[in-house]
Amino acid sequence: MAHVEHAGDVRRRDRYGEVLVRCPGGLGVEVAAFHPFTEDPRFGLTGLPAGGLFQLLSGVGVQVADPIGRAANGESGPKRTTARSVTLSNEFLSSDRMGAMTDIRRPALLRLLAFAVAACIAILAVATAKADAATYCVNKNGPTCTIQYTSGQLQMALDQAASTGSVEDTVLVGPETENNSGTGFTYNTQTPGNEIHLIGSGSSQTTLTWTVTTGSTDGLLFSAPPGSTVNGLKILIPANDANQGDTGLWLGNGVDADNIAVTGPSADNVKGVDSRGGDVVDSTIDLPEGSSGNIGIDQSNNGNAIVNSSVHAVYAVRHSSTGEPTTVTGSRLSGLNGAIADNGAFVIKNSVITLSAGNGGVGVGIANYNAGNNDDMTASLDGVTIVGDGTSNNTSGIKAQADNGTETADLDVHNTVITGTSHPLNLITDGGRTVTASIEYSAFDNAAVNQMSGTGIINYSPGPGNIDLTGDPGFADAANHDFSLKADSPLIDTGDPVTAPGATDILGNRRDCNGTPGGTFRRDIGAYEYNDCTAPNTSIVGGPGATTQDPTPSFTLASDDGLATWLCSVDGSTPAACPSLYTAPDKGLGLHHLSVSARDQYGNVDQTPATYDYTVIVTKVPPPTCETDNTCPPPTCKTDKTLCPPKGDTTPPKVLKLKAPKKTKKKWVKVTFKSNEAKVIFTCKLNKKKAKRCKSPWKTPKLKKGKNVVRVWATDASGNKSGIKKRAIRRKK
Repeated sequence: MAHVEHAGDVRRRDRYGEVLVRCPGGLGVEVAAFHPFTEDPRFGLTGLPAGGLFQLLSGVGVQVADPIGRAANGESGPKRTTARSVTLSNEFLSSDRMGAMTDIRRPALLRLLAFAVAACIAILAVATAKADAATYCVNKNGPTCTIQYTSGQLQMALDQAASTGSVEDTVLVGPETENNSGTGFTYNTQTPGNEIHLIGSGSSQTTLTWTVTTGSTDGLLFSAPPGSTVNGLKILIPANDANQGDTGLWLGNGVDADNIAVTGPSADNVKGVDSRGGDVVDSTIDLPEGSSGNIGIDQSNNGNAIVNSSVHAVYAVRHSSTGEPTTVTGSRLSGLNGAIADNGAFVIKNSVITLSAGNGGVGVGIANYNAGNNDDMTASLDGVTIVGDGTSNNTSGIKAQADNGTETADLDVHNTVITGTSHPLNLITDGGRTVTASIEYSAFDNAAVNQMSGTGIINYSPGPGNIDLTGDPGFADAANHDFSLKADSPLIDTGDPVTAPGATDILGNRRDCNGTPGGTFRRDIGAYEYNDCTAPNTSIVGGPGATTQDPTPSFTLASDDGLATWLCSVDGSTPAACPSLYTAPDKGLGLHHLSVSARDQYGNVDQTPATYDYTVIVTKVPPPTCETDNTCPPPTCKTDKTLCPPKGDTTPPKVLKLKAPKKTKKKWVKVTFKSNEAKVIFTCKLNKKKAKRCKSPWKTPKLKKGKNVVRVWATDASGNKSGIKKRAIRRKK
């Protein structure tokens, strides 16, 4: 037989023919019978009438298979029944059903069929009791695959998944191009719990396209319950036959697209993605700027998010409903128009919008040109770079217009640079309507701002921190669409000084780091942050080892940044500046922990400090001091301020009544003296001998023969010193 076998297939064959009963994943029954001589590799029979072969009757479903494998209701692909028991009816042997089967014996076929179905039901009794989520694999093998489909059977797999009820299924598609010969692929069921995940092999390997573009067609209509996803594939939009507007990917509310690509080199009057509330993440939409106005992503119901994506079209992104806003984050929009809202709100952060050459282009626009519009339109921008081509006429960086019904237009712009457009701001109002523009910490040419108030009201006054940008914004390579900043850009460190914690730029670089050496922590204007946001790495390349006898060990610090300095902490103390040759403080005996972080010239600090554990096991004994051996002189006013008398005594004492013999034969004599102040300290000296403290009477050292001179002076408690009194003593020879 030419059939592809599956787990759960049950065959029964004899000389009169063959019956195949398929139990795909325990979720249903598919039946085929085969002529003994003219076997057909498809489900069904060769030579039988289109009316079908037989019926499977059960309490929950009926299947009638015709010769080309089409279900009785005309849908493509075999239908499944979740019956656990099947009752065969003899009606299938009626002449109108079996009249053409002259070469197959009916009783024999019935026996074959009964045997095969009975075996299948045994499988279903176990498998359907589980009713687990299934994985349908199209042109892809793998251990997770529940049911296999060949190339070209994607729609069959989607239909199968949609019929399972409240089961969350997955459809995996291998590297191939799935070309639907009709009007595109469809998954259209919102049954709660019936989420589906359609996963290709990558946007460069799995491609979906279709043939018939008459009318408004969808390459992939993905109307599924919230929580469903589609990712890892490319949708190729063919040339539009009817010019009635085709769509590459139609996303239902809460259905997200991740890592997809939508393109159509010959497409015109198309939408890359039509989002009814689904997010687009890490994706690329690239449509030509056709004459009918291609739209990259069109949001027309509920809010959605566009994250880390690149969108190019005549209208890169369009928002057309009230309620939740369209949020654009970390993305790049390009085309004649960037982000346009005719109702509701935009929130755009850390993104780049570039305008193609062409008159009348708008970077961000909130305007409704239909009469009688009564909705409010708002746009909030933070960290956005808007760049025009610099030559086209009547272009607007940001356009806000309110001149219909009761509509209003409100702008809230922060940290945004606008350059290369005719008007950085184009504010238009009439009919008593109001346009409000709050612009802070942004850079644009003030003189080029256009205000047309008519009979309306424009509330615009530049807020704090704006830069009058009349010259070069300092982009790294604007000609090649590199709008990061050069070192001399006037946008560096000039954004809002209050930066939200954890804020990042379009590349994910932190906003809370410096752009100029020694500068303050202040964000830049625009989508890109210029700085060395990467903190230096820290290492400790020298230390005392695991144990040391030194209570103040030394360490050698290093970093991969040659201009780095260090912050040191021992045992959890507050990090403080320290040199590359660092001596730790004495923390006593025991285990200690050193933590070191390098800090670069921009102030970025290593968030993963280098650490070093050491244990002080013996403290070195310091050399003896006068305190330890009791040899210190008594304290004085100079060494102990508590002994100092009150300030104001500046009168020196006097030495009085110094008496000593003028002549003597003795080797030693006594010298007496006194002072006019109490508590003075006397100092005595004989000849050139060392002066010593003394008291009256003072016994001199040994006198030399001949003339000797005694000198005495006094010092009071305030440190005032008296004059020196002298007496000569002659020792006779």
